[in-house]
Amino acid sequence: MLIKKLFNINSTLESKFKLKLKNTGPIIYHLGSNFDRDSDDCTLLMSPTKYITRMLDNYTRMFGTLPKEVITPLIKGDHPDLDATSELDVDGVKKYQSLIGALQWVVTLGRLDIAVAVKTLSSFRAAPREGHLEREKRTLYPRARMRDFSINAYGQINMAFGIFHSALMHYCNYL
Repeated sequence: MLIKKLFNINSTLESKFKLKLKNTGPIIYHLGSNFDRDSDDCTLLMSPTKYITRMLDNYTRMFGTLPKEVITPLIKGDHPDLDATSELDVDGVKKYQSLIGALQWVVTLGRLDIAVAVKTLSSFRAAPREGHLEREKRTLYPRARMRDFSINAYGQINMAFGIFHSALMHYCNYL
């Protein structure tokens, strides 16, 4: 009974309160994540593909080229706190802060593989140096290469409570 009421809320809002609702179908895109269902319709796929594509477009507008190809976001033995390169000018600081904010959102969307690099580089947000910006650019490339990564949540609706229970969450589609 409760489930029926939850599924009919859109029609109730439209008929009783005369509201015009948009995008009331299945979720496709929300807050930077693409959503899809697999063929069995039980697994929800969440992927930041569109957000990463937009982030790369912004990068190309800022720097005139795509990020250099690298395999990992960090270099072994690197110490950004000891960076002695010159400080960025006002325009460089804005670019740095924009990119670090975008990378932090990518981590929030589930790209935990860059969390350490982003956390480390975000600590230099107030006074970044040229070397920090180069490290930040390096952090972006693996996201470009693996933009179709997704988090899969397999679950079912508990008919007694109407709550979506996640039975299994795993990473897949890395390449």
